[in-house]
Amino acid sequence: MTRLILKSVLLALPFILIVALIEYRLRRVPNEYSSTKAEIESKAGEVEVLITGTSHAHDGVAREFLSFPAINLGKGSQSLYYDTQLVSKYVDSMPKLKLVIFGISYHALEYRLMNSVEHWRSGFYYQVYGIPSEDKEEGFNLANYSYIALYTPKEAVKRATQGFLGAAETEAKPPLIPGMGPQGEVSDVHGRLRVQAHEMQMRQGDIRANIVMLESVCALLKQRKVSVVFITVPTYHTYYDHMNPTSYERMQKAMKEITEETGAPYINYLRDDRFTTEDFVNSDHLNKRGAEKFSRILNEDVINKYVRR
Repeated sequence: MTRLILKSVLLALPFILIVALIEYRLRRVPNEYSSTKAEIESKAGEVEVLITGTSHAHDGVAREFLSFPAINLGKGSQSLYYDTQLVSKYVDSMPKLKLVIFGISYHALEYRLMNSVEHWRSGFYYQVYGIPSEDKEEGFNLANYSYIALYTPKEAVKRATQGFLGAAETEAKPPLIPGMGPQGEVSDVHGRLRVQAHEMQMRQGDIRANIVMLESVCALLKQRKVSVVFITVPTYHTYYDHMNPTSYERMQKAMKEITEETGAPYINYLRDDRFTTEDFVNSDHLNKRGAEKFSRILNEDVINKYVRR
């Protein structure tokens, strides 16, 4: 029996070593999350403005057009739980921080990453930042500890055969709902699909928890003498024309409650008619031209007003 076990171990050893090597190499390849973390930690002493939110804020606010040093923490499908967790994690390491801008998308207050088709992203927050899943009932999840499980074995092998030249997590598990990708067209059909994709992941029952999280982080930032501004990034009419009026009314009612409780202003650029089809990569994401235009507007309306040297 001992000899059988020994032979089995010897036979399995090459496979174990290969798996260990792939895991090690994947951890050495920068990804969207680890790159942002590295930048935060290297520039924490000079950052004066933090921007966070979903891909709308990530794509829509270009820090090179802002008057003060800034870092954009926004990410695709990022929920308010991770927005508030990231801000809370880093606020005390940023002595010059003066302003935090929370991007509030149409669906954000009724959204949790755990209910998203991209819930797999939670593994990156845990492995890179040490932020636990917002799903408090989640049991053991191998993706929280293994990059092979996080990227999926198929993608991990693909990266290994390509020499680990890159490991873009968004390529590992593409969106399952039509229209959810950031690329697309600015059209009525595409805008309707985008709205439907967002509304499929919205839960009215999540509003209260998201409000409480925002109010809590605002209280923390107030203690640190850091200003807060809430914004909604512009979309094109091919997106907002299809929004559910009742859902939008709930969003605006919730934002009114938050602003009254925290004293933080909310500026809604959602239907800003200064933006035309040439400013969008699809119905609800600004392209580079649109991001420059919006960032300059934001710089004038918000940054220069709330950040003081």
